[in-house]
Amino acid sequence: MRKTLWILASIVFGLYILLKLSAGFITDMMWYHSLGYAAVFSSAVLTSILVRLATIILLFLFLWTNFQVSLRIVRRLPADSFNPLTEMGLPRLNLFSIGAAILLALFLSGASAVDWRSVQQFLHPVSAGVTDPIFQLDIGYYLFRFPLLQGINTALQGLVLITLGIVAAVYYFSRAFWGRGLDMVIWRPAKTHLTILAIFLFLLKIWGYTLGKHSLLLAQNELMTGVNYTGAHVRLLAFNVLSIIAAFCIIALFIGLFTKGLRLLLGGVFTLLLASLVLGTFAPPLVEGFVVQPNQFLREKPYLENHIVMTRQAYDLDKIDVHEFSIKDSSELPSLAHPSITNLRLWDYRALGKSYEQLQAIGQYYHFHDIDIDRYTINGNLRQVMLAARELDPNRLPAEAQNWINRHLTYTHGYGLAMNGVREVNNEGQPIFIVGNLPPQVAPGLPPLTRPEIYFSETQSNYIVAPNRSGEFDYPSGARERHTNYEGQDGISLSSFVNRLLFALRYDDINFLLSEYIGEESKVIFHRTIRARLQRVAPFLQFDDDPYLVMSEGRLFWIVDAYTSSTYYPYAQRHTDGVNYIRNSVKAVVDAYEGTVRLYKVDQTDPLIRSWEKIFPGLILPLEQMSADLRNHIRYPEHLFKVQRDMLRAYHMTSAKNFYEKEDYWDLPTEVYAGREETVEPYYVTLTLPGETQAEFALFE
Repeated sequence: MRKTLWILASIVFGLYILLKLSAGFITDMMWYHSLGYAAVFSSAVLTSILVRLATIILLFLFLWTNFQVSLRIVRRLPADSFNPLTEMGLPRLNLFSIGAAILLALFLSGASAVDWRSVQQFLHPVSAGVTDPIFQLDIGYYLFRFPLLQGINTALQGLVLITLGIVAAVYYFSRAFWGRGLDMVIWRPAKTHLTILAIFLFLLKIWGYTLGKHSLLLAQNELMTGVNYTGAHVRLLAFNVLSIIAAFCIIALFIGLFTKGLRLLLGGVFTLLLASLVLGTFAPPLVEGFVVQPNQFLREKPYLENHIVMTRQAYDLDKIDVHEFSIKDSSELPSLAHPSITNLRLWDYRALGKSYEQLQAIGQYYHFHDIDIDRYTINGNLRQVMLAARELDPNRLPAEAQNWINRHLTYTHGYGLAMNGVREVNNEGQPIFIVGNLPPQVAPGLPPLTRPEIYFSETQSNYIVAPNRSGEFDYPSGARERHTNYEGQDGISLSSFVNRLLFALRYDDINFLLSEYIGEESKVIFHRTIRARLQRVAPFLQFDDDPYLVMSEGRLFWIVDAYTSSTYYPYAQRHTDGVNYIRNSVKAVVDAYEGTVRLYKVDQTDPLIRSWEKIFPGLILPLEQMSADLRNHIRYPEHLFKVQRDMLRAYHMTSAKNFYEKEDYWDLPTEVYAGREETVEPYYVTLTLPGETQAEFALFE
């Protein structure tokens, strides 16, 4: 009886551990499916699993095959030769070889792990329509093919080298070597095996030298990124010479199969190492010092031109139109009724945030995370405004109110927003609100806000259960509290015991199983922060740190700028962010109530986003499918502006001579704020540029 109980307890405990480990995976899968993005989850997971499994299997087969071959050869050694391995017995040797191959395969697969995104892009490349100036290869090769090929080559060289070392050690300790030094003789079967591995290694070296030539276009040099004079005349030559010597070593290995001694092979290896040392280590600084430096600009001019052109392409600087504006007389100054004047911003967002907290937070549990800047058409006039979402933070509840029901069932969502004009101030120095209070009061000229609840925001990260039998706090109304229940589509149903169990395990919270407030209609809503939600839907994009709130058609939406980037654009200088290519190819929209995510393509030329469209058809929608009202709120992203600004400091100079001399290098403007000097931040303004008839929302610095 006791034994049966122990068995049952072990089974139950085992099932608990299994469910605990898989609960997060299963509930995430359910979440993706509920949003309609199951393809993203399955592609990421399946690609990762298949790549890892394929890597482990291939590594195991390669290692185990070589171990088995070496053991079979060792068993055929002459009987008079002492062989410590054969003393272990065949069954033990086979078991040992399998175990060693498995352990090494698992270790090496982790060390050479390949990201699923690299694999998918390798399988779905597109042409960039631009070629590099040295090898005339399409830029798509560097963006999609080169990273994975380089990783595979490095991993294979390491694998073959490790295998070669282990196999050589097996033969050495099994006395398959005779003699010493250059006259050493290797038993022919062992020699054949080692020769095959060595040939494979040298073939990989030749492939690696070819990839090495391509990597020169990404090399960071003192003056530029990419192939410079020394790279073109020494380093490219070095890779070609080393490839020829490696080919000679392969020939020497073939000849060595039919001759005694290792002189020919060792001579080839020594020549390879010597050439690598001379051409790769000593020659470049000598050429740099005695050939380049005395006439640096003349030597580097064509390569500098390549660098400037490719860097400007990588950051889209070549598409910037340059216009000079000058005011000739005072008659050209705008009138006080001009949009440029009526939208002249007086409020600083840092000071305004404190006013919002004091005047519009209303409840201690509400807060305004940050102030956004946008524009709305009010009574037929384009007005620039500042606004912020009234988010709810359950951590602000009193200590005695910090319980599971309040945090996850009652205080579930923020409510409405505050909005003011950028230049209006009342007699007390406070902002005049266009939208404010609870329930939200909207000024005439703006459409009413019919769905002010905010279930998805920048800071609301805890899971909630809604609708529920206790009711959700909606907003305070005098001494009373208004309550509601969620009517949206987001969330995973908790109507079944299995779902409750899974979420209880996911969050280590037994309340999912015990609470009577959870009903048949209840759903668990999680991944509620905007960036975390978007990062799961489109893990191949980088999302802006500053989502901004938009009031449109009676609802609240978050618009987030999304970027594609790379570190593999040839000849392009890296930004301090670490990338050397960036595009704002996508605008993401998240419904603050429903949590629905929509991605809209805004850059038709970006090769990276075109590749992802091939990988996930239908995930990224045409911009035309975004509502016209939301399109009116698209803006130029501040992050991209800053990156381009940083690069333009030097790369506005298109002349190689000017760039080399840095005679027109730009400094960033500074200001004194709160007693310390800091760089002036870019800011949005609404104005009508000279020669234009309509006011536009522009980003300045």
